[in-house]
Amino acid sequence: MSQVTIQINGMSILGVVLDGGSRVNVISEDTTRELGLTWEPILFNIRMVDNRIVIPKGIIRNVRMQIKKQAGRKL
Repeated sequence: MSQVTIQINGMSILGVVLDGGSRVNVISEDTTRELGLTWEPILFNIRMVDNRIVIPKGIIRNVRMQIKKQAGRKL
């Protein structure tokens, strides 16, 4: 998988793994706060690969991000 640097709300995040086949993207609550993002409550659970059921804090919509290619890497 490719890794890139992304920018959200002016903050750079290094080494983000690109996974175009993912139906759900996960971000920690601490990172959400640091980026100044807010979430909407949701009413569903997520089954993880190991069959655990996780109750998400919410959903974040319309996040604008800029993807920067890392030197020496192909996207």
